[in-house]
Amino acid sequence: MMIPMVGQYEQQANALAASKLGVPVVKAIDTSFVKRLNAWIKSDDRVWVSFADETAEIVDGMVKKYAR
Repeated sequence: MMIPMVGQYEQQANALAASKLGVPVVKAIDTSFVKRLNAWIKSDDRVWVSFADETAEIVDGMVKKYAR
């Protein structure tokens, strides 16, 4: 579950990306929030994400490009 900060563009962009992965996004903490939070905690729904580890490739490319 994500609760992006209002007025923060990067937070909104991250929430949109996470929502596309299936992460629930809360727009505001209102009277229904506690009920939604408890339901989410009790839920067996999980979002599993596996990103390829490209760190070595990125570092190698940067070193080749910028090393003197």
